[in-house]
Amino acid sequence: MTSENFQLCHRYLYHSSADMIRDASTYCRIFALGDGYGKRSVAELRQAELMYDWSHVRDSSDEAIAAMADAIRKSDISLEAG
Repeated sequence: MTSENFQLCHRYLYHSSADMIRDASTYCRIFALGDGYGKRSVAELRQAELMYDWSHVRDSSDEAIAAMADAIRKSDISLEAG
């Protein structure tokens, strides 16, 4: 799973990445598009203490990875960072 979409998700969603999204609202909105722990809302992920758990992204379907990557591309995050 080293697709361009996955690499983009890793760059901006992995907790120790230099380019991790710092704005919590943006990060959570994009992170919740994953489905590694099933389709869950931001509130559900927070309540289960799963927010920022990389497994949620890593284990997501190709469709969810594509949705997260698309949201990253459409956000105001500079894709030139790092």
